[in-house]
Amino acid sequence: MNMRTLSLAALTLLDVPPPEQVRIAARTGFTHVGLRLLPATPADPDYDMLGDTPAVRATLSALMETGIRVSDVEIVRLTPGFTLDDRLQRFMETAARLGAGQVLVAGNDDNLQRSADNLAILAAAGRHYGMTMNLEPMPWTQLRTIADAQAMIAASGREDIGILVDALHFWRAGESLAALSSLPAHHLNYMQL
Repeated sequence: MNMRTLSLAALTLLDVPPPEQVRIAARTGFTHVGLRLLPATPADPDYDMLGDTPAVRATLSALMETGIRVSDVEIVRLTPGFTLDDRLQRFMETAARLGAGQVLVAGNDDNLQRSADNLAILAAAGRHYGMTMNLEPMPWTQLRTIADAQAMIAASGREDIGILVDALHFWRAGESLAALSSLPAHHLNYMQL
């Protein structure tokens, strides 16, 4: 029998600090939680989750107290000016310290090859920490569909990159079940329902 992990996604409780997200996940029957370490927009809360901060230490404490594990962290954006800078290094280090295995990646660059090259760099860095990058197609980004994500992975020259399918974005983009069934199993590490 193939048992899937059920994780409480970060966006579900974005207005709640990560230590409390962990406790809520435990109280509501989840075994895992997804955490947003980097704000997706300037309007999103920034919980100071990079490095050895009080928020990170409190989150680690909540994880230990509850037995909840971190399934994924977010959000890394592939933009035209993307670099694997100090902030992203701290993101990777913090994600690894929290025990995350998956990283949500958004495509915000209309240059496929530049995005793919940056994705390859990011994936190599993630592998060093035991993490897999997962492209999330979203209809308002330059990475709109599963086919777009498959093309970027192919252009990256790497096979160790996943595709995160969010059911809401999937239907908003006009995707089909045929597109979903075209995904190789090793590319589908997790979904958001």
